Amino acid sequence: MQHSTTFVTLLASLFLAFSISSDVYAAPTGRNIDLGTLLARNLTTRASPAPIRLPLTPILDSDGIEESFLASIKIGGNPRAFNVLMDTGSQDLWVISERSTEINGRNAIGPTSSRTTFRQAQGTFEIDFDDGTDVEGTIATDNVNIGGQVLRNFKFGTALQIGDSLDSHTDGMWGFSKSSGSAVGGPTPLETLAAARIIPAAISSWKIGRVSQHTPSEVILGGVNPALFDPRVTATVPNLPRTAADAGEGWWNVQVQGLAVGSSIVQLPGGSRIATLDSGSDNILFPRADILLIRSKIPGSQLFSDGGFAIPCNYNKNMQIRIGNTAWNILARDLMTVPVAGMSGLCHASFEVGPDNEWTLGIPFLKNVYMTLDVANNRVTLAKPLQ
Repeated sequence: MQHSTTFVTLLASLFLAFSISSDVYAAPTGRNIDLGTLLARNLTTRASPAPIRLPLTPILDSDGIEESFLASIKIGGNPRAFNVLMDTGSQDLWVISERSTEINGRNAIGPTSSRTTFRQAQGTFEIDFDDGTDVEGTIATDNVNIGGQVLRNFKFGTALQIGDSLDSHTDGMWGFSKSSGSAVGGPTPLETLAAARIIPAAISSWKIGRVSQHTPSEVILGGVNPALFDPRVTATVPNLPRTAADAGEGWWNVQVQGLAVGSSIVQLPGGSRIATLDSGSDNILFPRADILLIRSKIPGSQLFSDGGFAIPCNYNKNMQIRIGNTAWNILARDLMTVPVAGMSGLCHASFEVGPDNEWTLGIPFLKNVYMTLDVANNRVTLAKPLQ
């Protein structure tokens, strides 16, 4: 696929801004600066606004596998922080309403905890997730504190019904897809931070770490962290709709040009696919037809009737997904989780059957890239992570 730019060019189009520490940069437009100059620049030079770094806390399933990542924000006068699931696969910020019957010890927002600034707005919202869960509630405004910066009277969802969409550690969700698909009917927090010039640009940069290796996870709002990626291995590609009907949904999708397992190329009928980048998904989803092709390349693998997949626990070959004319490895250790009960030598795979004609690249893929999502330019940049 034709590149819209390279990551070095992307950084060259940014002027230097100091954020929380000396290794975080960004801000849109300005003089052309090559990467070496950018990194060598005297950091006593300060520019405003500055990016915001948010550490991400992994939430583990019962097997100790990362299933989601949380960040903490403050809302209104509520003294407790809200732990929100950071989701590139949805568009809205929402947290549990004080009026919900499903709070179960989680933090919630409303006029009791935020007497002075909470306002109920007109309208309701509903979000249906691909896993069959749904969230319903009403719309409100309040002051939202993100990394010490405050969005005043920000519009967000207050959920009355959450079903199984959240675990017990999570108080809500923050979506990073574009607001064109918003159920709440407003700009996202990221877009609002940029519009208010609190951060340099409506971009978010993601590093998903591994608990097993004690590597941290973070998201940079408005910038990148050059300490976490190799600028020599990058690709920038346009954000594409999965179908014409999805054009207004705002999801982050990239064209997949090829797939390989180890040194074996998987011949995909039609030659390419559109994949959604989803930090809120704990696995990788392929259509059944593509899973069967992958199975043919992994001796001893098994496909279960429920769509689950298993591979030999001693499997040691990487999977490569080609995006932007670059092959991105998914390390073998990220392709499997835990042993399958009653099936000696087989481990559950981190990929399984999903909807027809849809690919979802979730956490197992994102552990293997540094990802930047650029709202204004409607493009995605991937880089080789350094940690």
